[in-house]
Amino acid sequence: PPWDTIAPAELRREQGKLLDALAWRFFNAPLTAPDRAKFEDFLKGKSGDGISNDGLAHLTHLMLSTPQYQLC
Repeated sequence: PPWDTIAPAELRREQGKLLDALAWRFFNAPLTAPDRAKFEDFLKGKSGDGISNDGLAHLTHLMLSTPQYQLC
């Protein structure tokens, strides 16, 4: 996938904004508090210059594995 289009470098530096953008892209709704906490836990330690393409792929996999996405 074109990761730079899905999540440009500047968006990857701000985890909250990244999660909000991906939630609207994949769920067309805000994240529930439990899901947001789960994804924030995943992103811990992946800061600095921002999440890598590999990290973004893993985060996307987690998000697309949720029951909410399966019902979209």
